[in-house]
Amino acid sequence: MTTPTASPRLPSLELGRALASQLTMWHHLAFYGPLSDYAYPTAPWAVDFLYDYARFSVQLFFVLGGFLISRALARPPADWKSIGQTIWHRYRRIAGPYIAILIIAIGANALSRSMMDHWSISGPPTIPSLLAHLVLLQDVLGFEPLTTGIWYLAVDFQLFLISLLVTALCVRATGADRGRNIAQGIFAAFALSALFYFNRRAEQFDHFGIYFFGSYFLGMALEWTVSRRWPQWMLALYMAVMIVANVVEFRPRHMVAMGTAVVVWLVWRLGKLDSWPRSRASAYLGKISYSLFLIHFPVSLVINGAFHGTLADKPGAAWAAMFLSATLSLLAAAIFYRFVEGPLTQIARKPNPPQAAKEGLGASS
Repeated sequence: MTTPTASPRLPSLELGRALASQLTMWHHLAFYGPLSDYAYPTAPWAVDFLYDYARFSVQLFFVLGGFLISRALARPPADWKSIGQTIWHRYRRIAGPYIAILIIAIGANALSRSMMDHWSISGPPTIPSLLAHLVLLQDVLGFEPLTTGIWYLAVDFQLFLISLLVTALCVRATGADRGRNIAQGIFAAFALSALFYFNRRAEQFDHFGIYFFGSYFLGMALEWTVSRRWPQWMLALYMAVMIVANVVEFRPRHMVAMGTAVVVWLVWRLGKLDSWPRSRASAYLGKISYSLFLIHFPVSLVINGAFHGTLADKPGAAWAAMFLSATLSLLAAAIFYRFVEGPLTQIARKPNPPQAAKEGLGASS
């Protein structure tokens, strides 16, 4: 569940991206469609885990997204034209594959609707809902999403805008070094407000970036530590504040975010952030993770529709169908990356966009 990043890629972060995208796919397989209901009697603990806990993998995307945008904004755009270009280039990198998948999702919903009646199928789109999807405001404006997980793209784009605009305005107003320090203070204030207020009110704010800013800021603080712009004790202090916030109200997602940060920090301390793991498989799965995030649910809808009703009393066969869906999703992601995301990303890079448009995870469930 992640939007494209620029090269060079950090293999440690690619591993996190690959793992989180797989967990996101399996969470959706457990959450949506009848196959997981059919499979439940054979391994209820597995379905329960995927249903209840695999969704927290999105926290990896928020932490890694904050890390990468912080790295990019070490050199923020200097004028309004550059700011506008950065926003436009970032949107282009997200929107090309995203718009293509909306077309596929509309077709998958229509095909699934002809095979089964299920709540996970979206209704036919309207012109207003399509326009809302194109500007990543479908949830804010109350439209039914055409495919699952795209709330993350909208939230991540909001977080990108907040990070870019606050940093750029502070730098323009006070100069580079002082401006970045002021921006860090503002982001810290946003994070504290998220931890103790906004993130405790999901029904009101979970469509907005501020709801997730506590985890996003953790990624920022981690990058400032890794780049030695922050002493390590400040990262430890912020994580202590996160623990206090979870004493006030426990939220497992923050534990996942902190676990992610600790692992990245340990890999950095070992001097292997840019060299571990040396795995072509994790590198490739990380590279196609955005394509997998986009395409796995349309594939899952069609597979669920194809086996709807026929496996109701065959839990073993239902598990096989879920693995088939996951396998076909990976194959579809590889094809989608090769022929859609990859070429569209190359087009979006011409002319070369400002640095802040290149970085970030953009995506994730």
